[in-house]
Formats: sequence, structure tokens, C-alpha cells
Amino acid sequence: MKKADYKYTLRRCLVLIVCALIYSCTEDKIPVPQSDLDIKIDRVDQELFTSTIQKIRESYPAFSDIYFKNIIQLQSEDGSIDETQLDVFREDEFIAELKVKTDSLYPDLTNIEKELAASIDLFQQATGKTTIPNFYTFIGGLSYQCFVFDDNGVDGIGIGLDMFLGDAFPYEQLSPQNSAFSAYITRTFNKDHLTKKVMETILDDRMGRPKGNRLLDHMIHHGKKAYLLEQFIPFAHDSIIMEYTAAQFDWCEQNQAQIWSHLLRENLFYETNFKQINKLINPSPDSPGMPSDAPGRTANFIGWKVVKAFMARHPEVTVNELIEWEDNQALLDQSKYKPK
Repeated sequence: MKKADYKYTLRRCLVLIVCALIYSCTEDKIPVPQSDLDIKIDRVDQELFTSTIQKIRESYPAFSDIYFKNIIQLQSEDGSIDETQLDVFREDEFIAELKVKTDSLYPDLTNIEKELAASIDLFQQATGKTTIPNFYTFIGGLSYQCFVFDDNGVDGIGIGLDMFLGDAFPYEQLSPQNSAFSAYITRTFNKDHLTKKVMETILDDRMGRPKGNRLLDHMIHHGKKAYLLEQFIPFAHDSIIMEYTAAQFDWCEQNQAQIWSHLLRENLFYETNFKQINKLINPSPDSPGMPSDAPGRTANFIGWKVVKAFMARHPEVTVNELIEWEDNQALLDQSKYKPK
């Protein structure tokens, strides 16, 4: 492929991603949904190469509008797109390579559908939501992993399978200068993290942004999300939930007091300067001021522990109440979290 001719270069990618280690979710660990949920993922990634624009638009009107306009950017301002434009996209060497690898790794999505059925069922039981999202897979030229949209009154979830190719695809080598493709991030671009990323997208849409700008607000927000993901994906290892390798997770477990003391000593709990707290709450290979074994986002780990302690002391608090809880200082105080 001539990179200069490829309209959808890596520089234009908008990667929504987090870090964690590969932990297989074996089928026998997937809980059976209490309801008769039937999750069926529409394989638009395959239909795109065998169908017409008209048929795709008729079958998936809301999704196709977003896909053609925002993901692969073929749709013009007036909404028009012709088969010739789509043929150029489908016949591009890079896109063809992504399709081959995607088809090879994901010949079917039966196990993913089972995982999502179990997780959505648990989510519905906890939140009282009754509608089931519609799921669509796509190839986006390394753009999005997951996104949520209004699909005619229900949630639609787009899943970019080309962002879950694992070790079979050299993401980092394609764009060494792009921090979004750093090794500590791309090691999670795999099948074992797919359900987690989908449920995280659903939770992000439900929870909104942190309720405040302090480190405390961010760490409690991420702690809530990790706690809820743990409830909704009980078959996923905590290292996937917390976006760590096994070694990083163990280090955090064994050094909670050290992390806590660092945050207190440096007066970081109430810090609002984003540059000061960024690596403590967002993907990073390390946490500034801590030992080299400390991973990034250590404040999120403490936030998770605080929320777990709070919920253990207050079992009467519902999931919806936890999501809407705004007083993060009160939550911290009432948790009575004391790191060992």
C-alpha cells in the first residue's frame, strides 16, 4: 500500500483504549443469564465486503450513517456515497490485510455473545434497565475500539474488531511515534479484553464525566467504574478490570500503603493541575515519584479499593445510587479505607 494514498492514516486514528494483561475468559466461567437474553452481534465487518451500500444502509441505518461518515469518512456532507468510493476502501491493501487477520481471529463470535449476554443481564439486574443494546462489528482502519450511539431509541454499540487483533498484528511498528500505539497500551488489543471494553463503553455512557476536577474526584470515578465492571464481568480477572499485568497488579496489592502514603505526602488528593495527576489516572507506563515497579494509574487502584470498602460498609447503596453519588469526600470518609 502507498501510505501517502491511504486516506485513513494512523495519524487520524482516534483510539479509545486502556491497558491490561491477557487473561483468558474460559467458557465455563461465564455465568448463565437469569433472563432469556439473546445477544446477536451483527457482523458488518463481513457484510461490508459482500453487500452493497444500499443494503447496508437499509439493514443498519443509524450505524451505517456513523460508519460511513465518521469512521471511514466516505460520506459527503449531503449524505451521498457511491460504490466506487467504497470499492477503493475495500480494495486498499492495508484494509484487505486487516480483513484477513480479522476473519482469521474472529470466524464467529459465539463466545463473545455469551459473555455479553451474561454481562448485560447482570447490568440490567443492577440498574433496572430493560433494553438490550444492538451490537455491530466493523473494520475502521485502526480507528475506534468501541463507541455507543443512539440506534433508533436503544443503545447501539460499535466494535472495531481490527483493534482487537492481539499479537498477530504489529500495531506499534506501524506508527512508532504515536503514543496511542505504545506497547503498554497495545498489549491489550486482544480478544480477552473485548467484553471488558464493551462494558466499559456502556458504563462510560451511563456514568458521564468525573464529578469534580481533583485527583480525589477522578480516582473515585474510576474506582466506581472498576467496582462495577467487577460486578458485571465476574469471569474477568482483576488485572483486566484494573488494566494491569499480573506483576503490576500484585505490586499494587502488596504496596497499597506505599501508594496511599505517596498521595498524602505529596498533597495530591486535592490537586487539580492535570499535568500533576495525569499519569496517576490515565494510561501510563509508570507513576511519577513511585518505585519503578509501580504502574501508571495507581490512584485508580486506590479509588477501586476505597469504593469496595465503602460498598462493603454500605450494602444498602444501590448501583444507581453509587453512580449518582456526588460527594466524593464523604464516600472516602465513610469507606474508612485503611491500606495494609
